[in-house]
Amino acid sequence: MNQTCYALQSRNWQPFWLATAFADLVESLVHAAHGSVFDTITTRTLETARVIAGSNQLMDLFEKTVNPLYLRALVACEQSNVLTALRDALLPKLISGELRIEAAERKIAAVA
Repeated sequence: MNQTCYALQSRNWQPFWLATAFADLVESLVHAAHGSVFDTITTRTLETARVIAGSNQLMDLFEKTVNPLYLRALVACEQSNVLTALRDALLPKLISGELRIEAAERKIAAVA
């Protein structure tokens, strides 16, 4: 990564469609990258990208359909982070004998 960083924002409030469309374009954008020292994706590279879009009605339906899926994925990531932190905090204490299983179960129940 260098100092050039781009953020994409949907003009039509269709962020999930935009993310999905560009995820599909990543490989072609990487192949179109160019540069003298290292390959880079420029605004010109992005201008040459082509995306086939459906009607606004179809893309709105797509947004409504995938929105719960993206939100569920976000919740799952957050839960995974909490469980990872809990594991990292408890495991060394369990291994050392500083914490007993019963006490660990009480701590887990308090967080869950």
